[in-house]
Amino acid sequence: MKALLIKDYCILIREVKQMLLVPVVFTVMAVVTKQLVWILWPVFFISLLPYTINSYEEQSNWPLYAETMPYGRKRIVYEKYAMMLINGMIMTLILSAVTASILLLKGSFDFAAMWQMIVLIIAGAILPGCLMLPMMFKYGNAKGRVMYLIVLAMFGGLMGAMGTASKDAKFYELLQYGHNMNFTVLLLGVLIVFFLSVRLSVHFYEKRDI
Repeated sequence: MKALLIKDYCILIREVKQMLLVPVVFTVMAVVTKQLVWILWPVFFISLLPYTINSYEEQSNWPLYAETMPYGRKRIVYEKYAMMLINGMIMTLILSAVTASILLLKGSFDFAAMWQMIVLIIAGAILPGCLMLPMMFKYGNAKGRVMYLIVLAMFGGLMGAMGTASKDAKFYELLQYGHNMNFTVLLLGVLIVFFLSVRLSVHFYEKRDI
């Protein structure tokens, strides 16, 4: 799996490094505007990277070459999810620090709100990929693009709703309404969705004709 991860990050650096500017731009916007709603956009774009990299792999017929190598389809699936987790952990650390800085600058730091924001960041880094990767492994990037567009529309609508709400109340204040919700349970739910998605992707990819 280590070699597969190195391959994907080489593709990332060579082919899609420009996408890394998107999280940077939105993170800067969050700091400049001091609106935490912008924090969730970077994790969404980062969660798309395994899907984006797979499109380059299909263009170069990598799935056919991989069939001749001692990897096995299950390991190929695991590697994409491992990359998603690694990217998600990196973004969670960076954006958690940014979130804490914004709250401190506003003089409204609260551990409960901070924990809720961390859970939302983790969910944003994992759930979009969990929805898209099974369709990618079942149909390939071209046919699976419908799910990509659906997820993009759903996330865009959610961010639009949050942005509209934040005109009347700052986003960190909206998090106060989440005190009645157990965000630890939400995190456990995200992890359950992750493992179910992995199993579904393995099932689809092992049955798929390359």
